[in-house]
Amino acid sequence: MLPDLSLKFATFLTIDFHSNSFEGPIPLLPHIVSALNLSKNKFIGSIISLCKNVIKFLRYLDLSNNLLSSKVPDCWISARRLKILDLANNNFSGRIPSSFGFLNVLQLLSLRNNNFIGELPSSLNNCTCLEVIDMSENKLSGKIPAWIGTHLRGLNVLSFRRNELGGNIPPSIRSLNNTQVLDLSQNKISGNIPQCFNKLYSLIQTKNSSATMYFRDETQEFTYFVEQRFSVYMAAALVQWKGKVNNLKGKIIQEIGQIEKLEVLDLSENQLSGEIPMGLASLNFLCVLDLSSNNFSGKIPSSTQLQSFDGSVYAGNHELCGPPLPNKCPGEDESASLLPSTNHGKDKTNEEDNDRLVKIGFYVSVVLGFAVGFWGFVVPLLLRRSWRYAYLKLLDKIKDCLYVTVAVNMARLQRKVRG
Repeated sequence: MLPDLSLKFATFLTIDFHSNSFEGPIPLLPHIVSALNLSKNKFIGSIISLCKNVIKFLRYLDLSNNLLSSKVPDCWISARRLKILDLANNNFSGRIPSSFGFLNVLQLLSLRNNNFIGELPSSLNNCTCLEVIDMSENKLSGKIPAWIGTHLRGLNVLSFRRNELGGNIPPSIRSLNNTQVLDLSQNKISGNIPQCFNKLYSLIQTKNSSATMYFRDETQEFTYFVEQRFSVYMAAALVQWKGKVNNLKGKIIQEIGQIEKLEVLDLSENQLSGEIPMGLASLNFLCVLDLSSNNFSGKIPSSTQLQSFDGSVYAGNHELCGPPLPNKCPGEDESASLLPSTNHGKDKTNEEDNDRLVKIGFYVSVVLGFAVGFWGFVVPLLLRRSWRYAYLKLLDKIKDCLYVTVAVNMARLQRKVRG
């Protein structure tokens, strides 16, 4: 348990006690502290004490991975300098304070893995500097607000995973041009996948950004690295609208092939239908795919990428056929039976083509070897006297060495024969 720090650390601007085993309530702190990191401890109780004398000058506040509980006090009006607020992995409950909307320079808001309830406060649309919002694993309800797309256009990470959000995905999501992580999985979202999804330009662009996000305050000596919880996000473009309780309908948009950076696509356990679009086969960076438990039909598009996944990623789509699934598509058996009659001729033609290529390659290599040897060695010897002198001198040395070696060995052999 920490003692009163308001006097002992009265002149300290940064207090970092993370990754210890401190217990008990959060102690009294100096009112001028601007960076406070008490994460990965065992602090308990409320954080109301921060509102009384600390919050005004804070720029960085990380209380994640503790045992803090109760409601988060609605006292953030005076915390207008705060850039980083991480309350993840605690036992906070109640509604998200509406006074968060006064945090005009806030860049990261992480409330992950708590017990927050209710709708998102509309005042958050004032936090236009936000780059990361992680409110996953709570009990938030209502709809995804449209103002996220219209006001928070600088978002890189947006995660509402495992909540109780419902309704349709708002079309304004197309305005999130910087978003690299969009995780709406395990909610109660319904309706169709927005047609404007292919206009998330940060997923379409081919140039990757840094795999590690960090936020640095130019006026203080602290840097917040978004790691552990976010590094897996930032390393890849990720889209996850997994079902379980989601209820997406309709078809996968044909333009999904434009999202060239996409590495993770999880649309499992929904009611999506139709054929798998050919554009999905062109996603060369796709390493995680799950389309199971939907109503897809038709043949899986042929590509090295889609056939490399295990059949389980397509399971639960009873009208889907083709590799890697064991069930063949209608007409495949007939086409397979025609192959033996034509394969022999094709093999013979391929063999002749290969022989022709080998001969051409041999002649080309001979010509190139002669040209390189002649122009790279013979011509310089003819044109430069110093090169000829050095070359002939080298030949004389080699000749002398050979002569001496042969003479010595012959003399040894004669001595052995005479002896």
